[in-house]
Amino acid sequence: MIISICTDVAALKEHDSIKIVNDESPAARAKILGTGGTNIFYNGNSSIVCLTGLEGLEVLADLDYVVITSYEEIFGYTHTETHIDEESAEEVEELITIYPISEMKALYDSIYTRAPVTTDLGTYTPPALMGIPGGYDISHLSTGE
Repeated sequence: MIISICTDVAALKEHDSIKIVNDESPAARAKILGTGGTNIFYNGNSSIVCLTGLEGLEVLADLDYVVITSYEEIFGYTHTETHIDEESAEEVEELITIYPISEMKALYDSIYTRAPVTTDLGTYTPPALMGIPGGYDISHLSTGE
């Protein structure tokens, strides 16, 4: 899953690739501002958006307040590699752990704080992963939960 993290939503809304011009909405607007079926979380002037693709977002690549990343980079992950053992000549499966990028995890945590939320139904803590769509396999992620 692709994640967009924006640390200056106000500036982003004024960017030419996001602004509505002549009643036309640019392709990037729907994805980044959450009107295109993606999940979005705002915290003050920052946001995290779960993206389904990168089409139309090329113009945002050079902005220093927009980071495109993934849950794998934020949390780390595990995967299995298969190789031939040199001594036994047998095929061996090895579980490989890829550690998170600490800067990405810190940025994610600074916006999506997981502070307890109180509603008329009670108090709960949001899940570690913001906005996971149904059917997305997260078993390889190292969320600690």
